[in-house]
Amino acid sequence: MCKLTGLEKKIIFAISRGIEITARPFEKIARKVSVGEETVIGTLETLVNEKKIRRLCAVLRHRRLGYAANAMCVFDVSDENVDTAGEYAASFPEVSHCYRRTRAESWPYNLYAMVHSHTEAECAAVADKIASRSAAADYKLLYSVKELKKENMIYFNETDSPAPDKDVSHE
Repeated sequence: MCKLTGLEKKIIFAISRGIEITARPFEKIARKVSVGEETVIGTLETLVNEKKIRRLCAVLRHRRLGYAANAMCVFDVSDENVDTAGEYAASFPEVSHCYRRTRAESWPYNLYAMVHSHTEAECAAVADKIASRSAAADYKLLYSVKELKKENMIYFNETDSPAPDKDVSHE
């Protein structure tokens, strides 16, 4: 299990709330966590180098940029070939997420790739290439109909402990 220090948790919490676009974006975060700006930058570099965080990046509202089509593409790929197929699928710039999953009894698909594009035809073209190269026995495109939730994950709270569960009933 990956252990994080209290300072690392505080910095992760602060950046997960958003980073302002300024000449010195980490200055405000440094003030919030009561350390120097260099400490914040150094801590983030260490977390990236240790692969505790993947990257820092902008989160775009893809629909506002003209990417109106989203499809969860599911593929039935041989178990022997699924990792190679997944690497190939993940190489497409249109693919934002790619996962190998366990097959279900009535659902034979084991490779999942989220494809974003301007049109459904463009999504289908990417899925066709992945299916063909992967020798998929079958595949489906499940297009998004309505966005019900889209939020950044908040992992810690201001006291640097794991974030409390929301008071929501899931009955």
